[in-house]
Amino acid sequence: MGMVKVSTTWIPTQTMYRLENAHPAWEMHPDLVQAVKSLDSYNLWICEVVMPIVFQWIEENHDAVYKDIPPGHHDDVGVVIAKAFSLVQERSYYKKGLDLSKQYEQQVKNRQFNHNAVNPDWQRMSAALDKAKEAVKEDFRKLLGTTVKSG
Repeated sequence: MGMVKVSTTWIPTQTMYRLENAHPAWEMHPDLVQAVKSLDSYNLWICEVVMPIVFQWIEENHDAVYKDIPPGHHDDVGVVIAKAFSLVQERSYYKKGLDLSKQYEQQVKNRQFNHNAVNPDWQRMSAALDKAKEAVKEDFRKLLGTTVKSG
């Protein structure tokens, strides 16, 4: 999945280039294969869910975003995102987040931050995946011993 714009329009899906098939299971260590598949899944989420939101905002702010971008660079995702980001950085919501990040980092550092309400579904999914992965690895430790690592 790539970052592609054509005529200043975001293309929200691509099926041609996928990491998930970069290494077949018979060729590489299972953790590497799973890591690549997980990166592919994350990349698809960014490209097919997050970036369409970003480019909807860019389209809604088209004149401000494209004002100083030379025409030959209108389809350069990096240039357009950089310009949009510079505009977002000037907004109060972004500045509020920067201020709150200092408080958040201090709370995390001092072990005072309650993370239970933050991304509860992602936390549960991560825990379930970790549990299932460890159960599968435990089955293979009988044959492969200490060469099967947790993590």
